[in-house]
Amino acid sequence: MNKCGKCNVNIRDDVKVCPLCGAPLSLEAGAAAGVGYPDVSQRFRLMRFLIKVAIFSSVVAQIILTIIDYATDKAFSWSMITAVGLAFGCFTLAYSFQNNKTLQRKLVGQLLAAIVVLLLLNRIIGHGNWGLSIAVPCAIAAIEGAVVVLLFTDLSHWQVYVMAQVWIVLISIAMLVVTILIDNELWLLPAAAAGFTVVVLAAMVVFGGRHATAELKRRFRV
Repeated sequence: MNKCGKCNVNIRDDVKVCPLCGAPLSLEAGAAAGVGYPDVSQRFRLMRFLIKVAIFSSVVAQIILTIIDYATDKAFSWSMITAVGLAFGCFTLAYSFQNNKTLQRKLVGQLLAAIVVLLLLNRIIGHGNWGLSIAVPCAIAAIEGAVVVLLFTDLSHWQVYVMAQVWIVLISIAMLVVTILIDNELWLLPAAAAGFTVVVLAAMVVFGGRHATAELKRRFRV
């Protein structure tokens, strides 16, 4: 039987990370089977089956929409937009329920996927660089808002969000640089989004004190 040192629960499933927090598990010899974490393998199997059903249904729906698009509308391929939306929905569903991914990896992965989707939609629809100048900064601000909410609702484990915040800062700065290189007149919202992420990271380091710096040193092996 395995035990999560962070959640302090026994887990009877044959997994290497805690289904609750994603922390590595340690073997708890002689632990009583009746007081452990309930067997969740059946629920995970059901969830994997439902995800497969959702992906299959999305593929069938997209094929039907593509046929309708090319049969009725020759001017604009709106089915490409539905393809991007369905692909993002399937990715979100499958990625969110992977029990070997920590919350911070899920946040960063969702942000990167959202940026790719928004840039693809901008490419398909056209009408300037609204993806870089408006949509991507709004996506960064939205994921940053989610981090802040999660931070205040789980203050006892706030350290797990430090590395996620570092990655969000790097992504926001990279998108700001790309925006300036493409069109240096579209920097305002990307700069505001990047500044917001930097402020949140600075607040984590300042108010976290030695705990925050120790987490960063541990992660970067300084």
